[in-house]
Amino acid sequence: MNELILDYESFGRYPKLAPKKVHSWNWRSQSPFDSNDYSDILPRGYGRSYGDSCLVENGVLIDTTPLNHLINFDIETGILTAEAGIQFKDIIDFTLKKGWFLPVTPGTKLVSLAGAIANDVHGKNHHFAGTFGRFVIEFELVRSNGDRIICSKTKNPNTFYATIGGLGLTGTITWAKVQLIKMPSAYLYTESIKYNCLDDFFEINTQSEKEFPYTVSWVDCSASGKSLGRGIYNRGRNANPVNENVPDGFPNNGMKPFPIDYPLINETTVKAFNFTFYNKQLRKIKKGIT
Repeated sequence: MNELILDYESFGRYPKLAPKKVHSWNWRSQSPFDSNDYSDILPRGYGRSYGDSCLVENGVLIDTTPLNHLINFDIETGILTAEAGIQFKDIIDFTLKKGWFLPVTPGTKLVSLAGAIANDVHGKNHHFAGTFGRFVIEFELVRSNGDRIICSKTKNPNTFYATIGGLGLTGTITWAKVQLIKMPSAYLYTESIKYNCLDDFFEINTQSEKEFPYTVSWVDCSASGKSLGRGIYNRGRNANPVNENVPDGFPNNGMKPFPIDYPLINETTVKAFNFTFYNKQLRKIKKGIT
């Protein structure tokens, strides 16, 4: 068991809390706990949570990222078993070309499998598929006293449901088995709809959620008056780019994220950015394959 002290922070970069010590969990068969580590213990993946839910102050942090291996994948059923620290991006890279995809993905693919369970993450298809926990079949949980238990809907069900969305407070997941979904291609047919106010949003959203499994909207929170709630609504569904009629071209890659230091974020810069982002789309509806 490796012990290390690092400066850990969350995805929002605030607050910064220093653990008393950090254990790096390198093998599933190992115990991540010392004999005295029976309280103030928190497992952590890649720190993609906001706030302090992935941090512990003056306690013991269990770094699960070394547990990042695939264990088994059934290409017929789409059932995948993998270690706790494997990232979604590695699962996608492995399974998508085989015709399977994660049933729910959050805003970043740089999350761990166990972290997705602990936070019961949701994605742009929440109205269609629900949260990630619905697709978890079973997992192994190591308690702070060293006990190992298998949790599922039929084995230790109370602990199973408490762990999904439990933020790591019930124990540390070593591996998990999840159900993937069939994916006909690696592409989505997408539509971006520019709308003028909040009433327009609700009208578009009501119609879109009936026809598109993936929906999300960017809202200009600095707009007011008749433009209150204006934004750009994005919706998508599985696509085969060979068969899709896409008048606006292929592919539609969208905007790439980039880091900004906090001092640069203020009322003036936010308004300028929102104005530019809203008006960058000239057409009412933009269609594409991504």
